[in-house]
Amino acid sequence: MPLEILHRAAPCRNVPVTFALDLAMQPVIDYDPERSPDSRAWLALELEERVRLVETYQARAGLQASAEENPWMYVLVENQNAQGVDHVRRAMDRLQTQGLSRYEAIRAIVSVMASFAFNSGAEGNGKRIELNAAINALSADAWRRGGNGREV
Repeated sequence: MPLEILHRAAPCRNVPVTFALDLAMQPVIDYDPERSPDSRAWLALELEERVRLVETYQARAGLQASAEENPWMYVLVENQNAQGVDHVRRAMDRLQTQGLSRYEAIRAIVSVMASFAFNSGAEGNGKRIELNAAINALSADAWRRGGNGREV
């Protein structure tokens, strides 16, 4: 169990990220989907730790398990955002400009990813191209109307 807040750092975008130290003195991020985690700190964590942080957030928030609330999908979006994957960053910025909170923008992107994971007939590179195009076409209005956020 991490010790309480020991250090606060100001990453890019002037958003504070809270760090704690666990008993092994490893940095731990207190995950909150409304704040963009520091990219370096996020990517320095082991994958399982990132998933655990999202699971902890979801448990505190009382979120039910579903395809759209899958912690692995949240981690995938956060990873791509931290790595600077262009279509994910553009979608996050666009959706927030259109009025979604950061958390809602992540959920909207996850909804598109989940629909492709379960419904797309495309294979391999074709599936990735379709998914990227769907994320590029994602709008806040379409997501608010339900479904996977793609305009029909």
